[in-house]
Amino acid sequence: RMTCQCARAFQFASAASPQDFNMMSWVALFASFGLLDCAPCRPNLYQVPIYTDGLLYRIPVESGSPPMHYEMMIDTGSTLTWLINPEAICCPLAQSCNTTCKAYNRRLFNCSASSTCTEGYPQTPLLQQYGLGSVSVYMKRDLLYFGGAARMSLMFGEAFEVVQPIFFFSSPYDGYLGLGWPLGFPGGSMVGTAQSRNESSFIIQL
Repeated sequence: RMTCQCARAFQFASAASPQDFNMMSWVALFASFGLLDCAPCRPNLYQVPIYTDGLLYRIPVESGSPPMHYEMMIDTGSTLTWLINPEAICCPLAQSCNTTCKAYNRRLFNCSASSTCTEGYPQTPLLQQYGLGSVSVYMKRDLLYFGGAARMSLMFGEAFEVVQPIFFFSSPYDGYLGLGWPLGFPGGSMVGTAQSRNESSFIIQL
């Protein structure tokens, strides 16, 4: 229960073309983080653009201290959020797996370069399987920023092996923003992080 009975509101404005607008008009994310001492209690509204190629959606996010910019694919089918380590191997499906992700001009996340990044749990490698591809990660905890102001502390994956369809590597995706409902995955999730805090509510509207 929130002491001040309020929630921050993140409103994600779609940057889709007009014909896509009805399908993806708004994504509204309501959450409150660290608001136990807020007064007066009034919601804050942040607008963040969402970009689409007509099939997939990506959102600009910043992470770390100092904050670094990333373009993340929105994935409502899994809970794991992840970014790519500078030494990670990237493997397009059905191709050889010996190329570092630097070759694909990804924006890379280095926990050791962020003053707020700490080890997550479990401290053993985790494998996330997708319908097409997979990702292997070590869990870390750091700050994620939305709209340049709204922030949350999230446990997410630092990927060391990325196996994805070729479109992932030919598009400006730096990782996944996992918005799926947590169903026992041992790592962190945005929904699970909000759910675990008594003062938080979390709603995704498509």
